[in-house]
Amino acid sequence: MDIQQNPLGPILDRQHEKLKNNRSTWEREWQEMAEYVLPHRADFTTTHSRGADRMYSAFEGTAMRLLKRFASNIHNVFTPMGAEWFRLTTGISQLDKERNVALWLEEASKIIKHHVSRPISNFQSAVYQYYLEAGTFGTGIIFVEDVPGFGPRFRNFPLSDCILGSGSEMEVDTVFRNYKQTYKDLISRFDPKTLPEEVLKNADGEKMHDELDVVHCVYPAWTMQQYLPGFKKAFVSVHYLKERKHILSIGGYDEMPYICARWERSDREIYGRGPTWEIMPVIRLITEINKTYWKAVQKSLSRPLFVPNSGL
Repeated sequence: MDIQQNPLGPILDRQHEKLKNNRSTWEREWQEMAEYVLPHRADFTTTHSRGADRMYSAFEGTAMRLLKRFASNIHNVFTPMGAEWFRLTTGISQLDKERNVALWLEEASKIIKHHVSRPISNFQSAVYQYYLEAGTFGTGIIFVEDVPGFGPRFRNFPLSDCILGSGSEMEVDTVFRNYKQTYKDLISRFDPKTLPEEVLKNADGEKMHDELDVVHCVYPAWTMQQYLPGFKKAFVSVHYLKERKHILSIGGYDEMPYICARWERSDREIYGRGPTWEIMPVIRLITEINKTYWKAVQKSLSRPLFVPNSGL
């Protein structure tokens, strides 16, 4: 497959822009929620510099603390660290009771638990962030990657970076993820033969730490069969440079590698709605009350407490 002659780059980017435009209303709502309860993920309509202050809207921390308590409780109930929170089964209870089958399932469960629980898998950190976003926006995303020689690795990507597409039953079958890569990182991640001349030139120069916008797209292979004849995987994985529409790599997955949770979803809506949606009116009210109170306090403190009697 000649990547450079494949026309997928511009085609995928048009789909990417269409899906992004379709969610503009969602992004305004998400931005406000994040500013109040999850400031480090408030990147939907506002671009923050790294390390910049993000607490300008979160006037007091009650909502943020409650969100973390919510995520911790969900984490402790469903995926507790060090505990057995899953068990393999054949799906047939009678077969599960057979000694050889039961022993095999038990051993397989231990192996999976070992790989998932290792620090290198990043599962515990990723799933906690996953719960935070599900509780705030109603949609959380985890990417499961099989790293040769290391096993599964779990990564939570911000909803602000990920744009979702769905099938006829509103199941997520398409994900566009936006991320940045330096010239140096592009050289280390992708085959130099697929990189533009500009990238090769700047990879070891003064601009090696400058960043470019990259898009990772995963979508059903059957939708693009005319551009990928003979493709064997169920899902296509494409990385391309956003500005140039230049394809960096084409691969595939047997299953969708992005796990997308929707807390509560209205019919025909691909994105979910979380508990924060319901309490936003209260959060706004409490914030305004606190602002008014502290402004009054500051104003009173700026006045002299008494006026000296100049005649004494």
